[in-house]
Amino acid sequence: MATFRVTPEGLFDKIGAAFGGQDIDFEEDLEFSKRYRLRGGDEPAVRQLFHVGVRQQLLSDSAWCIECAADSVVLYRRSKRVSPDDLTSFIEKARRLFEIVSAR
Repeated sequence: MATFRVTPEGLFDKIGAAFGGQDIDFEEDLEFSKRYRLRGGDEPAVRQLFHVGVRQQLLSDSAWCIECAADSVVLYRRSKRVSPDDLTSFIEKARRLFEIVSAR
């Protein structure tokens, strides 16, 4: 799997992109490009990985961050702790998102 990092785009991400920081955007999906910052070493491979299904899934539940390097994938929500009562639901959502991202 390609090395990448995708996070909800905040003010500092926009400033970083304005000063040359990487942000892989999709002309055909302006909403995703507006709401997420996507970075990766092999841009064509990252673009292929982030097909429309992955982008739609992230947009439907836009708090996810995903980082992938070598054989490790980390899915989390920035600045949000999961309560014990919500842990099962969180794990299930993370598993579904991982399956969509790793399907190709």
